[in-house]
Amino acid sequence: MKSTGGNLRVLLRSSPVVAIACACFVLQFPVGVDGGLRSTLGKVYESLSCTFSSECCHEPYVRTANKTIKELHRKLNSKFFGQHLAAEMVITALSGHLNDPNPKKPLVLSFHGWAGSGKTYLAEMIIDALYEKGTESNYVRMYSASYHFPDKDKVAEYQEKLRKEIKATLSACERAVIVFDEVDVTPPSLYDGIVGLLDHFPFENEVNHKKAIYIFLSNIGSNVITRVAMDAWRAGKNRDDLQFKDFHETVSMESFNAQSTGFSKTRIIERVLVDFFIPFLPLEEKHVLECVQAELNRQGAKEANSIDPRSVAQKMIFWPPDIKLFSQTGCKRVEALVKYHISAEKLRNEL
Repeated sequence: MKSTGGNLRVLLRSSPVVAIACACFVLQFPVGVDGGLRSTLGKVYESLSCTFSSECCHEPYVRTANKTIKELHRKLNSKFFGQHLAAEMVITALSGHLNDPNPKKPLVLSFHGWAGSGKTYLAEMIIDALYEKGTESNYVRMYSASYHFPDKDKVAEYQEKLRKEIKATLSACERAVIVFDEVDVTPPSLYDGIVGLLDHFPFENEVNHKKAIYIFLSNIGSNVITRVAMDAWRAGKNRDDLQFKDFHETVSMESFNAQSTGFSKTRIIERVLVDFFIPFLPLEEKHVLECVQAELNRQGAKEANSIDPRSVAQKMIFWPPDIKLFSQTGCKRVEALVKYHISAEKLRNEL
């Protein structure tokens, strides 16, 4: 096959039009064709795609494992508060997966906690650390159940569409990130349609699916997580002493048994394809204050310097009513409230 590869390279150098045609041809190349020619054409296609695209599946567009972990560490230390378990588990799991040149399966993470606890925020941090274009990368797919899968009677249609879209993304870059939000309102059995892409199976149609990262987001198990955190507080235990083992088994069982959700009796859990069920603890006032200060710094307005973070936090609801320990909405309302306070300060200065 050496002569074939050599002739092909000569042909490509002499004719850009033929090059583009060959690149398109590779996408539909029969599976039984000689591996050497397939490999040559695959490399040609990748090179051409990169030439005519604004993003390629290598540096600087897709960062190395070391650069990704270093950037994620920086983000977590400066912008992510009150979630020591999530931070530690994600950094460790992600580092192991990215540094493995030949993983046996994709990395599958499931984030659990109340709204505002930081699930989506952390998922976006991972994406921003891995890709130069962040969430705008062509190698990222983010699905929201209420928008993408609203009709429970169209599960088969959604499954087929999901498989095609994910395979297309993996064909463009094997280091893809797929995020599923609102698992708790996703039609049951939907995720069964992508089990083959999450499992240890051999490559499907020459697409390497094993370097991908899947992240599921939901509030399933939030009551259990809150109860464990509350019990620890009442017992006088340090929140930071809570460990992964205090939550993993309970949250995984809650997920599998949750009725009318995307995880209900799903084969993804049944086949043990979710690597880590990661708990997001309810946030206390001190964590909300850290969120407020970080947002004031981000806004950068001169009026922010005169705003006391506590005046912002006071507009948020804490519960239970008798002890006001946890923020009812985590840090979800912080950005809007900070903007409100900055605007109010500007108006006072102008009058």
